[in-house]
Amino acid sequence: MKPALVVTHVVPNSQAQRLEVVAEGSVIEEINDQKVSTLDQLRKIIRASVHEKFVRIKTSDGIFFVLSLPKSLDEAEKLAEIYKYPVSPFIK
Repeated sequence: MKPALVVTHVVPNSQAQRLEVVAEGSVIEEINDQKVSTLDQLRKIIRASVHEKFVRIKTSDGIFFVLSLPKSLDEAEKLAEIYKYPVSPFIK
Protein backbone atom coordinates (compact mmCIF):
# COMPACT_ATOMS: atom_id res chain seq x y z
CA MET A 1 0.00 0.00 0.00
CA LYS A 2 1.30 3.41 -0.98
CA PRO A 3 1.45 6.11 1.75
CA ALA A 4 -0.89 9.08 1.44
CA LEU A 5 -1.62 12.26 3.39
CA VAL A 6 -5.29 11.90 4.25
CA VAL A 7 -7.11 14.72 6.02
CA THR A 8 -8.64 13.21 9.15
CA HIS A 9 -10.03 16.40 10.69
CA VAL A 10 -10.59 20.01 9.71
CA VAL A 11 -10.47 22.30 12.74
CA PRO A 12 -13.56 24.52 13.05
CA ASN A 13 -12.88 28.20 12.32
CA SER A 14 -9.49 27.42 10.74
CA GLN A 15 -8.51 28.87 7.37
CA ALA A 16 -9.05 25.47 5.74
CA GLN A 17 -12.54 25.15 7.20
CA ARG A 18 -13.53 28.68 6.22
CA LEU A 19 -12.41 28.10 2.63
CA GLU A 20 -14.61 24.99 2.43
CA VAL A 21 -12.31 23.33 -0.11
CA VAL A 22 -10.90 20.46 1.94
CA ALA A 23 -12.74 17.91 4.05
CA GLU A 24 -12.13 14.75 6.01
CA GLY A 25 -10.97 12.11 3.55
CA SER A 26 -9.29 14.59 1.19
CA VAL A 27 -5.85 13.45 0.06
CA ILE A 28 -3.10 16.08 -0.04
CA GLU A 29 -0.94 15.48 -3.11
CA GLU A 30 1.27 18.56 -3.33
CA ILE A 31 2.58 21.28 -1.04
CA ASN A 32 4.23 24.25 -2.75
CA ASP A 33 4.37 22.34 -6.04
CA GLN A 34 6.20 19.39 -4.45
CA LYS A 35 4.68 15.89 -4.31
CA VAL A 36 3.98 14.67 -0.76
CA SER A 37 2.73 11.39 0.65
CA THR A 38 4.05 11.40 4.23
CA LEU A 39 3.97 13.73 7.23
CA ASP A 40 7.77 13.89 7.20
CA GLN A 41 7.70 15.22 3.62
CA LEU A 42 5.01 17.76 4.54
CA ARG A 43 6.99 18.97 7.57
CA LYS A 44 10.19 19.28 5.54
CA ILE A 45 8.47 21.39 2.88
CA ILE A 46 6.75 23.62 5.45
CA ARG A 47 10.03 24.13 7.36
CA ALA A 48 11.73 25.16 4.12
CA SER A 49 8.83 27.55 3.42
CA VAL A 50 8.70 29.21 6.83
CA HIS A 51 9.75 32.58 5.38
CA GLU A 52 7.14 32.48 2.62
CA LYS A 53 3.79 34.13 3.12
CA PHE A 54 1.69 31.38 1.59
CA VAL A 55 1.44 27.61 1.33
CA ARG A 56 0.03 26.20 -1.90
CA ILE A 57 -1.86 22.93 -1.52
CA LYS A 58 -3.25 20.55 -4.15
CA THR A 59 -5.48 17.55 -3.45
CA SER A 60 -5.83 14.32 -5.39
CA ASP A 61 -9.19 15.67 -6.64
CA GLY A 62 -7.33 18.51 -8.37
CA ILE A 63 -8.49 21.11 -5.84
CA PHE A 64 -5.89 23.84 -5.44
CA PHE A 65 -5.93 26.30 -2.55
CA VAL A 66 -3.59 28.68 -0.78
CA LEU A 67 -3.27 29.31 2.95
CA SER A 68 -1.50 32.18 4.66
CA LEU A 69 1.40 30.54 6.50
CA PRO A 70 1.79 33.27 9.17
CA LYS A 71 -1.96 33.25 9.81
CA SER A 72 -2.04 29.43 10.00
CA LEU A 73 0.79 29.36 12.52
CA ASP A 74 -0.77 32.16 14.55
CA GLU A 75 -4.22 30.61 14.68
CA ALA A 76 -2.89 27.10 15.47
CA GLU A 77 -2.22 27.94 19.11
CA LYS A 78 -5.45 29.92 19.51
CA LEU A 79 -7.57 27.14 18.04
CA ALA A 80 -5.79 24.51 20.14
CA GLU A 81 -6.70 26.48 23.25
CA ILE A 82 -10.33 26.95 22.19
CA TYR A 83 -10.88 23.33 21.13
CA LYS A 84 -8.69 21.78 23.85
CA TYR A 85 -6.17 19.82 21.82
CA PRO A 86 -2.37 19.83 22.15
CA VAL A 87 -0.34 21.97 19.77
CA SER A 88 1.98 19.88 17.66
CA PRO A 89 5.67 20.37 18.54
CA PHE A 90 6.11 21.03 14.80
CA ILE A 91 4.05 24.24 15.14
CA LYS A 92 5.99 25.62 18.10
